[in-house]
Amino acid sequence: MDSQTKCTKLQKSKKYGKTWRKKNPEWHTWHSMIYRCTNPKSNAYRWYGARGIKVCNRWLNSFEAFLKDAGKKPSPKYSIDRINVDGNYEPGNIKWATRKEQTNNQRNNIKYRDNIKTVNTALSIFCTYLLQEIADLQKEQIQKEKEQATE
Repeated sequence: MDSQTKCTKLQKSKKYGKTWRKKNPEWHTWHSMIYRCTNPKSNAYRWYGARGIKVCNRWLNSFEAFLKDAGKKPSPKYSIDRINVDGNYEPGNIKWATRKEQTNNQRNNIKYRDNIKTVNTALSIFCTYLLQEIADLQKEQIQKEKEQATE
C-alpha cells in the first residue's frame, strides 16, 4: 500500500473523522505534509515531493508518532517548518514556526549573518560614492550656471 492510499484510508477512518480533525489542527498539518510530498496532483508538490523532500517512514505511517515527535502547535499562528529547507520532514529537522520565522528560512532568502559587517561596509562605501557623485554633479552644474551668467 502506497503512502497516498494510507493517507486516504486514515482520512476516512472513524478515528480521524471531520469533528475530530477540526479539534486537532496538528492532524491537518500532518496530512498536508504527506500530501504535498507524495501526491503529484498537489499544487505544492513541485516545491516538496518533486524536489525530493520526503516524510520519514515513522510519520508517514502514524499520526500519533508525528504528534509525539512534533508536539502540539503553540498557537494557531504556527505551522510546521523544516530547519534545513533542503532536508526531509523528520525528527530533528522540524519545528513549529510563525510565518515571519518561516519567511526567514526560505531557500531564496539571502543570509548575511556571517557577513553583516562586510555588507554594511560595502553599503556605506557605495552610499558615500553616490553622494560624492551627486556633489560633483552639483558642483559642475553650479560652475556651468556661473559661466552662463557671466557671458
